[in-house]
Amino acid sequence: MLVWFTERIFTEDRWIVEREQEAHDRQGADHNHEVFPVINELRALLMERGVSHGAGRSACDTQRVHFIQPVQELPAS
Repeated sequence: MLVWFTERIFTEDRWIVEREQEAHDRQGADHNHEVFPVINELRALLMERGVSHGAGRSACDTQRVHFIQPVQELPAS
């Protein structure tokens, strides 16, 4: 039950983050009016010390959300 609950929560969180990222990309800015203090502090820190928008990306890389591929398990030795 705990595994099911955890997987469900992380799946929903991932979906929400991906939709927020898509909205940011479409709008060209963050129009989310966050009220959670920890998130506001994190945003301030990232704006002050984060990597500038587009830094380190190649010209052909237009996708800002990159899906992580699962690691293949190694065969038992």
